[in-house]
Amino acid sequence: MKVLFINNFLCKETIYREPLGVLSLSAAVKHRHKVYIAEPSRDNLNEKIGKIKPDVIAYSVRTGFHQHYTDLNNDLKKKFDFISVFGGPHATFFPHMINEAGVDCVCRGEADEAFLEFLDALESGKNITKIKNFWIKKNGKIYKNDCRPLIQDLDKLKFADRALLDNYEEIRNSKVRSFMTGRGCPFNCSYCFNAGFKKLYPGQKYLRRRSVDSVIQEIKEVKDKYKIEFVFFEDDTFNVDKEWLREFSAKFSALNLKFGCAGIRADFLDEEAAMLLKKANCTNVTFGLESGSEPIRKNILGRNMSNLQIINCAKNLRKYNIRYVTENILAIPTASLEDDLKTLELNMKCKPFYCITHIMQPYPCTEICDIAIKNNMFKENAFDNLGSFYGKSPLKISNRLERENLQRIMALIVRYPFLYPHARWLISLKIKGFYSFLHNSYKAWIGINWFPYTRTPKEYINLFRRYFFSERKKS
Repeated sequence: MKVLFINNFLCKETIYREPLGVLSLSAAVKHRHKVYIAEPSRDNLNEKIGKIKPDVIAYSVRTGFHQHYTDLNNDLKKKFDFISVFGGPHATFFPHMINEAGVDCVCRGEADEAFLEFLDALESGKNITKIKNFWIKKNGKIYKNDCRPLIQDLDKLKFADRALLDNYEEIRNSKVRSFMTGRGCPFNCSYCFNAGFKKLYPGQKYLRRRSVDSVIQEIKEVKDKYKIEFVFFEDDTFNVDKEWLREFSAKFSALNLKFGCAGIRADFLDEEAAMLLKKANCTNVTFGLESGSEPIRKNILGRNMSNLQIINCAKNLRKYNIRYVTENILAIPTASLEDDLKTLELNMKCKPFYCITHIMQPYPCTEICDIAIKNNMFKENAFDNLGSFYGKSPLKISNRLERENLQRIMALIVRYPFLYPHARWLISLKIKGFYSFLHNSYKAWIGINWFPYTRTPKEYINLFRRYFFSERKKS
């Protein structure tokens, strides 16, 4: 079978981050099927599909962007003959999208085994209506199947198929590559998909970790082939297991590579953990601060940690000269502008290299969505209104202008504290467009300086083009 993945992996938000889910699926099936990928903002889809003639076109979609992919799929269905498969968070939590025109199949949950079984059955002409994880629309009838058990031994999975992206210069020549050392998260933050995802697998071990040796072997292979200089780990909670971290620290340091982590849990980052990260050659991490209000953080977001623990995390990282970025959420259901300003104040105490600031998007099947609906801040199933973390709030909130302005300039105020006494006045100004320009420009500068490796002039040009122009559609 010929499989074509369509994925926006060259947008500005994915710089230095590969589509590991798609690459893992490709690795799982390519020994028996032919796999291709297309980037709709770069490739001419009509030409590519006409040349490949795929039997299956697969999309990984998240809520807020699902309509873009269903519209694209419908357009392609008018021109080509193929079976469409939708996976990812939106398909997992809203499998009823199978009722939409053009959607032939929905794959829920982890698809490594399910997708291979589905393709094998298609190729051999076997019945596809009973494959676990899949909802299938066939002859006007919908077949709904339960999810198979989670894969517990992640070491049995093949390494991500990075060769799938070799035709894209920005990826092929990048000195930064992303990896994951595990799947799942032990926590139940109200705004995160993990809590809802666990409900698909009751009684099963949800947090699973690859062995250190498996992780090291994958990195070695990628380093040998692509001559990378920096490793970026995308785990939700990289530092949750200190025994694993001790072994990793000893073995990764021998690779002569630097690395950073996207997911550090602040209340697990004591001095020993910071020391182990530094010993392994960690240069930068990201941890979730989320809200400067302890009641909002604990009671609404479900993050049971104190301001003191967050401040101590920052102190430990500074002690070992590890740069850090915080993640923050504004316009949280039931929170006020004053709560958002407390988030600004806690960031100023933590003194991060940069503070990533999001506008809350209440995704489906999350507790935060239920809270928003209960408080009449969000209409049930109004998920077409969801969008970018950096755009506007889909909630009914007070002080909308001030809070959306704060999202755009909070990082600048933290970097330049002399602005803080004027913060309330600055966020009251009706110049959101200008603040968006400042936000994007400053974020671009941060991105260039965040990963410590030497870039060529051509790399700078490619990064600039990708950040500012990647989302323009190819005609």
